Amino acid sequence: GEQAEEVYSDQVRVKVAADQLVVAVWDVDEAVAPLRSAKTVPTGRDVVAEAVDATQAIRSGNVAQYLVIGPSTVSTLEPAEVESLTRWVERGGRIIGPSSEVSAIAEVGGAEIIPNTSVGVVRVGDGEVGVALEADSYTSTEWGTILRDVASPLLVRRFDGGSTSTGSDLMTAATSGKEASVPALPWLLLGIVAFIILVGPVNFLALRAIKKPELAWVTVPVLSVAFVGLFWLIGTGQIPDFTLAQSTVLIDEYGSATGTGGVLLQVEQGGDRTIVFPEGWNGARLSVAGINPGATDTTSGERDAITFELADLGLAAVQVDWEAEEIPVAVSAEPGGKGLLVTAQNDTPWSYWAWGFVLNGRAISGEGALEPGATGIVDASIGRGTNTQYEGIIASGVSLRSVAETVSADYDTIQGLSRVAEADISDELRDAGLWFYGYTAGPEYTYLVDDTEGVGSGTALVVKRVDLDQESRLAIGRSQPEILSIVGASSVEGYGPDIYAYGAEEVYLKYLVPEGLTGGVRVSPGFTSFDVMEVFDWSTGVFVAAEWDTNFTIDDLVSPGGEVVVRGSKSPSDEGYYDDNLNLSRFSLRWDET
Repeated sequence: GEQAEEVYSDQVRVKVAADQLVVAVWDVDEAVAPLRSAKTVPTGRDVVAEAVDATQAIRSGNVAQYLVIGPSTVSTLEPAEVESLTRWVERGGRIIGPSSEVSAIAEVGGAEIIPNTSVGVVRVGDGEVGVALEADSYTSTEWGTILRDVASPLLVRRFDGGSTSTGSDLMTAATSGKEASVPALPWLLLGIVAFIILVGPVNFLALRAIKKPELAWVTVPVLSVAFVGLFWLIGTGQIPDFTLAQSTVLIDEYGSATGTGGVLLQVEQGGDRTIVFPEGWNGARLSVAGINPGATDTTSGERDAITFELADLGLAAVQVDWEAEEIPVAVSAEPGGKGLLVTAQNDTPWSYWAWGFVLNGRAISGEGALEPGATGIVDASIGRGTNTQYEGIIASGVSLRSVAETVSADYDTIQGLSRVAEADISDELRDAGLWFYGYTAGPEYTYLVDDTEGVGSGTALVVKRVDLDQESRLAIGRSQPEILSIVGASSVEGYGPDIYAYGAEEVYLKYLVPEGLTGGVRVSPGFTSFDVMEVFDWSTGVFVAAEWDTNFTIDDLVSPGGEVVVRGSKSPSDEGYYDDNLNLSRFSLRWDET
């Protein structure tokens, strides 16, 4: 399209517009042409289909919403590669192929058939696995029935965070989250005592023994100068050649964790100084707050490295990114109390001085510190999110007064790391789901600086998504929508939770509801210029009339993948031009009475 943007490049270059669905096709070449002619259900979006090889298929989650596979595909992958595909599906990806292949990702025995097709699907996390018997022979019409709309990351133009940036937030946290390193000087007290004894009693006893006490005017200044020189040599030898301070954000979604850090290097002596990152990590120089030395990207074996041109006592700033290990914090939730009783078991070696949960876009803090091996319980009330675009969702759950007794908490550090995390998962945090968060000083990482090991540590924020069972999902009582499509808008802009669609005529909202949900549901957005509300009937393939703020029966309006699609539109007689605010929490599909 005219607004196409390149979003992925790895041997195959894919350009997509905001209103296109991307399908990667692995070893089913016959499916590419009919897929490209298909239209999605229910909004009729165009499909971009590209043939990929095994490596590209594993990486297809960078842009593709669907992955269609043939025989002898997943079954030929290494376990780690299958795990990578599984994590992609859990985070919202959709894979379709023979049962012999997709069964490596999920049990498909109970797959539910998509109406008017031979394809069955099962839910896996936020995504799904589809079983297709004849993927190589489906027509474009059949593919159009199979491919259901997925929200596009390009639809909303985001203006979150103001003038802040990940780099500056990481550096602020790195500089304020760790106290300055001071050399240990136990020798100083011993030296002073030795000086007093030697220059005093020992000196005068020695002079008296040789019967020359008049030489004291010579020995005292000589010994004093000698001791000052000795103190200087020993003291400078105790000063470290370099120090490292680090801020860290760890995000764990369904066991697939990533790390982002800001590392501040200070050296005693200038010159060309090389920092080597842990194996598999990516490092990039940062130019923030006047820290802007010359730098050259390099390598040390198979490890990334950067050589900086530093002055004496010079500073260098680096951002690092890596694939992290799963965060061993076990979380369980059950209906009760004010909504959900949530329990966290801290199996990490770190103490979380501030911790809690984000539920429905609202942070709820736990009591006290969560120590290693300890269990904490939070009675999480179920309500609408209350955070604004001006404050981090996670940071809003941290009370500086409550943590002041255990840690010197810095507001800028807490806010900065919250913003870094939410740069990737803000939409997910605002959704009707559950996340654990914790601030700690525990993580330490080893670097090489000119072949000398050094440890980077400081304040870290750990965020982990909680996989809720269906009973807990039902207890939450609502589902926040994704926007599938907006028709007629001149611009769609996002500011925190608020999305403004200027001049929009129609909006399509998709909800994911838990299994077992029956009976009446409603959408109560308050004022909206979209006077007409309709809900898609998956069995007939048409939209049926409904009304805002009024219960409607959901029984026949849920897809096999658990989707409910609502269309809001303006009445034909309405010729006004509005800057509609699609605050997604206001448009939640609700089945509770809270």
